[in-house]
Amino acid sequence: MTTFIAIDPAASTGYAVAIIENSHCEITHYGYIDIDTSSVYLGDWCIYLQKKIQELYIKHDFTDVAVEDYFFSSKFVSGVGVNTAYRTAIHMWARQNSLPYSILNITNWKTIAAGRSTPPKEFKLKYGKEAAKKIYLVESLYLRHNIRLPNHSISESTGKPVLFRYDIADAVGMTIYHAYEKYNCKTFSCSVPVPPDVVFPRASKKHYVYPDAGINLIKEIQS
Repeated sequence: MTTFIAIDPAASTGYAVAIIENSHCEITHYGYIDIDTSSVYLGDWCIYLQKKIQELYIKHDFTDVAVEDYFFSSKFVSGVGVNTAYRTAIHMWARQNSLPYSILNITNWKTIAAGRSTPPKEFKLKYGKEAAKKIYLVESLYLRHNIRLPNHSISESTGKPVLFRYDIADAVGMTIYHAYEKYNCKTFSCSVPVPPDVVFPRASKKHYVYPDAGINLIKEIQS
Protein backbone atom coordinates (compact mmCIF):
# COMPACT_ATOMS: atom_id res chain seq x y z
CA MET A 1 0.00 0.00 0.00
CA THR A 2 1.26 3.47 -0.94
CA THR A 3 -0.01 6.86 0.18
CA PHE A 4 0.73 10.01 -1.76
CA ILE A 5 -0.32 13.64 -1.87
CA ALA A 6 -1.07 15.77 -4.95
CA ILE A 7 -0.59 19.52 -4.57
CA ASP A 8 -1.76 22.41 -6.75
CA PRO A 9 0.36 25.34 -5.49
CA ALA A 10 -1.18 28.83 -5.40
CA ALA A 11 -2.30 31.46 -2.90
CA SER A 12 -5.11 28.96 -2.29
CA THR A 13 -3.28 25.64 -2.52
CA GLY A 14 -5.45 22.63 -3.25
CA TYR A 15 -4.34 19.17 -2.16
CA ALA A 16 -5.59 15.59 -2.15
CA VAL A 17 -4.32 12.49 -0.37
CA ALA A 18 -4.77 9.02 -1.85
CA ILE A 19 -4.03 5.39 -1.01
CA ILE A 20 -2.91 2.95 -3.70
CA GLU A 21 -3.67 -0.73 -3.19
CA ASN A 22 -4.14 -3.54 -5.73
CA SER A 23 -4.09 -1.09 -8.66
CA HIS A 24 -6.93 0.90 -7.12
CA CYS A 25 -6.68 4.55 -6.08
CA GLU A 26 -8.83 5.71 -3.17
CA ILE A 27 -8.87 9.42 -2.38
CA THR A 28 -9.14 9.67 1.39
CA HIS A 29 -8.74 13.37 2.07
CA TYR A 30 -8.72 16.70 0.27
CA GLY A 31 -8.72 20.36 1.14
CA TYR A 32 -7.01 23.66 0.59
CA ILE A 33 -4.43 25.89 2.26
CA ASP A 34 -4.91 29.65 2.35
CA ILE A 35 -1.33 30.89 2.45
CA ASP A 36 -0.65 33.66 4.96
CA THR A 37 0.62 36.53 2.82
CA SER A 38 0.61 39.18 5.55
CA SER A 39 4.41 39.34 5.56
CA VAL A 40 6.25 41.54 3.06
CA TYR A 41 8.64 38.63 2.44
CA LEU A 42 7.84 35.97 -0.12
CA GLY A 43 10.12 33.66 1.83
CA ASP A 44 7.71 33.80 4.76
CA TRP A 45 4.84 32.78 2.48
CA CYS A 46 6.84 29.75 1.37
CA ILE A 47 7.74 28.83 4.95
CA TYR A 48 4.04 28.97 5.85
CA LEU A 49 3.22 26.62 2.96
CA GLN A 50 5.97 24.22 4.01
CA LYS A 51 4.66 24.26 7.60
CA LYS A 52 1.14 23.34 6.46
CA ILE A 53 2.42 20.54 4.24
CA GLN A 54 4.47 19.25 7.17
CA GLU A 55 1.27 19.09 9.23
CA LEU A 56 -0.39 17.06 6.47
CA TYR A 57 2.66 14.80 6.32
CA ILE A 58 2.46 14.08 10.03
CA LYS A 59 -1.26 13.39 9.78
CA HIS A 60 -1.31 11.21 6.63
CA ASP A 61 2.22 9.77 6.48
CA PHE A 62 2.43 9.87 2.68
CA THR A 63 5.54 8.60 0.93
CA ASP A 64 5.24 10.31 -2.45
CA VAL A 65 4.50 13.86 -3.60
CA ALA A 66 2.98 15.04 -6.90
CA VAL A 67 3.15 18.73 -7.77
CA GLU A 68 1.55 20.51 -10.71
CA ASP A 69 3.96 22.02 -13.21
CA TYR A 70 3.73 25.75 -13.92
CA PHE A 71 2.63 27.06 -17.29
CA PHE A 72 4.50 30.19 -18.30
CA SER A 73 2.51 32.57 -20.49
CA SER A 74 3.28 36.05 -21.77
CA LYS A 75 -0.36 36.94 -21.03
CA PHE A 76 -0.01 36.27 -17.30
CA VAL A 77 3.33 37.39 -15.90
CA SER A 78 2.42 39.08 -12.62
CA GLY A 79 2.30 35.87 -10.57
CA VAL A 80 5.18 33.98 -12.15
CA GLY A 81 7.68 34.64 -9.37
CA VAL A 82 5.27 33.72 -6.59
CA ASN A 83 3.98 30.54 -8.22
CA THR A 84 7.50 29.40 -9.05
CA ALA A 85 8.56 30.05 -5.46
CA TYR A 86 5.68 27.99 -4.07
CA ARG A 87 6.66 25.04 -6.25
CA THR A 88 10.32 25.32 -5.32
CA ALA A 89 9.37 25.42 -1.64
CA ILE A 90 7.44 22.15 -2.03
CA HIS A 91 10.30 20.51 -3.94
CA MET A 92 12.74 21.53 -1.20
CA TRP A 93 10.41 20.36 1.56
CA ALA A 94 10.02 16.96 -0.12
CA ARG A 95 13.75 16.40 -0.42
CA GLN A 96 14.39 17.64 3.12
CA ASN A 97 12.09 14.80 4.19
CA SER A 98 13.74 12.34 1.75
CA LEU A 99 10.52 12.04 -0.24
CA PRO A 100 10.37 11.65 -4.03
CA TYR A 101 8.35 14.18 -5.97
CA SER A 102 6.90 14.22 -9.46
CA ILE A 103 6.09 17.29 -11.55
CA LEU A 104 2.81 16.80 -13.41
CA ASN A 105 2.33 18.27 -16.86
CA ILE A 106 -0.90 20.26 -16.88
CA THR A 107 -2.13 19.14 -20.28
CA ASN A 108 -1.41 15.49 -19.51
CA TRP A 109 -3.15 15.32 -16.15
CA LYS A 110 -6.25 17.13 -17.39
CA THR A 111 -6.51 14.85 -20.42
CA ILE A 112 -6.42 11.71 -18.29
CA ALA A 113 -8.66 13.01 -15.50
CA ALA A 114 -11.21 14.87 -17.63
CA GLY A 115 -10.88 13.32 -21.07
CA ARG A 116 -9.68 16.60 -22.55
CA SER A 117 -7.24 19.36 -21.57
CA THR A 118 -9.53 22.33 -22.23
CA PRO A 119 -13.20 23.02 -21.51
CA PRO A 120 -15.75 22.61 -24.30
CA LYS A 121 -17.05 25.70 -26.07
CA GLU A 122 -20.47 25.51 -24.41
CA PHE A 123 -18.85 25.71 -20.98
CA LYS A 124 -16.96 28.84 -21.96
CA LEU A 125 -20.16 30.44 -23.19
CA LYS A 126 -22.10 29.49 -20.07
CA TYR A 127 -19.56 30.13 -17.33
CA GLY A 128 -16.94 32.37 -18.91
CA LYS A 129 -13.47 31.38 -20.07
CA GLU A 130 -11.71 31.29 -16.68
CA ALA A 131 -14.50 29.65 -14.65
CA ALA A 132 -15.01 27.05 -17.37
CA LYS A 133 -11.43 25.81 -16.86
CA LYS A 134 -12.40 24.68 -13.37
CA ILE A 135 -16.05 23.75 -13.78
CA TYR A 136 -15.60 21.33 -16.67
CA LEU A 137 -13.15 19.39 -14.51
CA VAL A 138 -15.63 19.18 -11.61
CA GLU A 139 -18.28 17.79 -13.94
CA SER A 140 -15.81 15.36 -15.53
CA LEU A 141 -14.79 13.98 -12.14
CA TYR A 142 -18.45 13.36 -11.41
CA LEU A 143 -19.47 11.87 -14.76
CA ARG A 144 -16.29 9.95 -15.61
CA HIS A 145 -15.16 8.79 -12.17
CA ASN A 146 -18.28 9.11 -9.99
CA ILE A 147 -16.43 11.50 -7.69
CA ARG A 148 -18.78 14.17 -6.39
CA LEU A 149 -17.16 17.11 -4.66
CA PRO A 150 -18.98 19.45 -2.27
CA ASN A 151 -20.63 22.56 -3.68
CA HIS A 152 -18.94 24.58 -0.94
CA SER A 153 -15.83 24.77 1.21
CA ILE A 154 -15.43 25.77 4.84
CA SER A 155 -13.59 29.02 5.51
CA GLU A 156 -10.44 28.51 7.59
CA SER A 157 -10.93 31.91 9.25
CA THR A 158 -14.67 31.89 10.00
CA GLY A 159 -15.58 28.21 9.93
CA LYS A 160 -18.56 29.04 7.73
CA PRO A 161 -19.42 27.71 4.25
CA VAL A 162 -18.00 29.63 1.29
CA LEU A 163 -18.17 28.94 -2.43
CA PHE A 164 -16.26 25.82 -3.39
CA ARG A 165 -12.50 26.22 -3.81
CA TYR A 166 -11.88 24.79 -7.24
CA ASP A 167 -8.20 24.28 -6.41
CA ILE A 168 -9.39 21.10 -4.69
CA ALA A 169 -10.83 19.79 -7.95
CA ASP A 170 -7.47 20.33 -9.65
CA ALA A 171 -5.73 18.36 -6.91
CA VAL A 172 -8.23 15.50 -7.22
CA GLY A 173 -7.73 15.42 -10.98
CA MET A 174 -3.97 15.38 -10.50
CA THR A 175 -4.38 12.49 -8.08
CA ILE A 176 -6.17 10.41 -10.70
CA TYR A 177 -3.47 11.12 -13.26
CA HIS A 178 -0.57 10.37 -10.91
CA ALA A 179 -2.18 7.12 -9.78
CA TYR A 180 -2.75 6.12 -13.40
CA GLU A 181 0.65 7.17 -14.71
CA LYS A 182 2.96 6.06 -11.89
CA TYR A 183 1.03 3.26 -10.22
CA ASN A 184 -0.93 1.88 -13.18
CA CYS A 185 -4.27 2.32 -11.43
CA LYS A 186 -7.36 1.62 -13.50
CA THR A 187 -10.07 2.25 -10.93
CA PHE A 188 -10.63 5.24 -8.68
CA SER A 189 -12.86 6.15 -5.78
CA CYS A 190 -13.25 8.82 -3.14
CA SER A 191 -14.17 7.96 0.44
CA VAL A 192 -14.39 11.56 1.67
CA PRO A 193 -17.96 12.14 2.94
CA VAL A 194 -19.80 14.78 0.89
CA PRO A 195 -21.78 17.16 3.10
CA PRO A 196 -25.26 18.34 2.07
CA ASP A 197 -25.25 21.10 -0.51
CA VAL A 198 -25.53 24.69 0.64
CA VAL A 199 -27.80 27.25 -1.00
CA PHE A 200 -26.11 30.62 -1.41
CA PRO A 201 -28.76 33.35 -1.91
CA ARG A 202 -26.47 35.43 -4.08
CA ALA A 203 -24.28 32.70 -5.55
CA SER A 204 -22.49 33.47 -8.78
CA LYS A 205 -23.96 32.02 -11.97
CA LYS A 206 -20.43 30.84 -12.65
CA HIS A 207 -20.81 28.20 -9.94
CA TYR A 208 -21.39 24.57 -10.94
CA VAL A 209 -24.67 22.93 -9.90
CA TYR A 210 -24.72 19.13 -9.86
CA PRO A 211 -27.52 17.30 -11.68
CA ASP A 212 -28.70 15.86 -8.35
CA ALA A 213 -28.56 19.21 -6.55
CA GLY A 214 -32.31 19.28 -6.12
CA ILE A 215 -32.06 16.17 -3.94
CA ASN A 216 -29.21 17.37 -1.77
CA LEU A 217 -30.02 21.02 -1.21
CA ILE A 218 -31.16 21.22 2.40
CA LYS A 219 -29.39 24.19 3.93
CA GLU A 220 -29.50 27.89 3.22
CA ILE A 221 -26.92 30.45 4.26
CA GLN A 222 -28.56 33.72 5.23
CA SER A 223 -26.88 36.87 3.98
